[in-house]
Amino acid sequence: MDIASSGSGELVTRIRAKVPVVQPVVAVASFLRLVLPTSLARGLVQATVKKGKSEEGYRNAIEACWKLFSSPRLIKQALEMAMEEMDQIKHDRPLQDWFFNTFLKKCLIWGFFAATDHWVADSTRASILEYSQKNVRFQVETLPDISHSFCVDQSVEFAAVTLEAMATRGPSQAANAASATDKATLAFTEQHYFSSYDHFGIHEEMLKDTSRTLSYRSAMFKNRHLFKDKVVLDVGCGTGILSMFAAKAGAKHVYAVDMSNIIEKAREIVNLNGFEGQITLLQGKLEDIELPVDKVDIIVSEWMGYFLLYESMLDTVLYARDKYLVEGGLILPDKCSMYIAGIEDGQYKDEKIHFWEDVYGFDYSPFIEVAMAEPLVDTVDNKLLVTEPYKFFEFDINTVTKEGLSFQRQFELRAIDTDLCHAYIVWFDCDFPGDETVTLSTGPMSPYTHWKQTVMYMDQVLDVKKNDVIKGQIASRPNSKNPREVDIEIMWELRDQKGKYNYFMR
Repeated sequence: MDIASSGSGELVTRIRAKVPVVQPVVAVASFLRLVLPTSLARGLVQATVKKGKSEEGYRNAIEACWKLFSSPRLIKQALEMAMEEMDQIKHDRPLQDWFFNTFLKKCLIWGFFAATDHWVADSTRASILEYSQKNVRFQVETLPDISHSFCVDQSVEFAAVTLEAMATRGPSQAANAASATDKATLAFTEQHYFSSYDHFGIHEEMLKDTSRTLSYRSAMFKNRHLFKDKVVLDVGCGTGILSMFAAKAGAKHVYAVDMSNIIEKAREIVNLNGFEGQITLLQGKLEDIELPVDKVDIIVSEWMGYFLLYESMLDTVLYARDKYLVEGGLILPDKCSMYIAGIEDGQYKDEKIHFWEDVYGFDYSPFIEVAMAEPLVDTVDNKLLVTEPYKFFEFDINTVTKEGLSFQRQFELRAIDTDLCHAYIVWFDCDFPGDETVTLSTGPMSPYTHWKQTVMYMDQVLDVKKNDVIKGQIASRPNSKNPREVDIEIMWELRDQKGKYNYFMR
């Protein structure tokens, strides 16, 4: 694009060679605005606007130009921007001018526009998107005295922001924008949570978890007909692997949202793999973002935490479901089940708990309560199970409420042999919808996952005989101070032995 040789570019260049442009124009505009009747002034403005195919665009253009004409400050600002650009144009390199070659790559574009009507020429939109797809960051500022964005005749050359960017990201952000959520305004616990996902290490662990990653891929690839031409929302997209699976499965478009800074790498990865036109990445909390679409057909999310509910990311998935999912839409996964079983783990319990009784000849027993209260996340050998598993909690993500994720459930564990029971373990399964269903299991009898199992030691040892039944109750709820943490209570009874212990996942 050769701005210097465009009509407006040549005109500005000729005028500047003879007179200083900005101040005279501002003075003339101010004078005319004062002496001309409003109806006549508006008529003159309307006469300068070319009527295009869109009647609404034409009306908006007139209103935008009137706002511009009515504000000497805006006229001065617009002309100074144009002058600065003209100073930087390299006449002998039409495609390497300052605006597209330097400004878009290194700076923020400040656009002035309102939250409702936005008029810009199609050629402007196409040009800006073509040159700025990978580099530009759009920063938005809404001024109280502007009800329309203004793009007059030279909008192709000087437009600061485009309708496409507005429609795609909304007033608070735009293509490849900075986060919609200011992390500094979040509670410390929230900042810590989101920052923990900034480092590539945690994503490497998840990507190398083949049970996890291949379950999602199988659920999508085995049901391509459900994804064909559908709009998908990826909640907590991380490095973008699920978004790319969805795109490859046939999705029309994928909107991928993540709060952490890892989304910058996700953008690189998405572009590198050729999905930049099919996947739109948005940074920020989903609750702070307005998607460019009213509804999506499918929600995919890997929200599960240790003990399934640790970190409470499911709350955001439920928010997405209620606000964006079409009636009858799909959620992957959509059904979850939690299981409990008793294990023999005397040796490890001695190492973890009884270690504190004698530390190099000193009594460190105050640490025992701390060590007991914090569940251990570890891989448990299936051979350590001394009871049958018991499914104590299940829910459907299509219908469950946030309040329904706090629970109190009974369980009965039948002993499979005569042995000692030192602890309980909890794991979960997730089912994916489709004609060919897929189940992701994190139990000790299944292949390894990074979730492992959650181990909770008792403050007593149960002497179980084959076919004995341990009767108990397990309760879980978000911590009152930090809802991403989980408070757990387990009660049990076997013959004349009774017990209860409170655990805290921190």
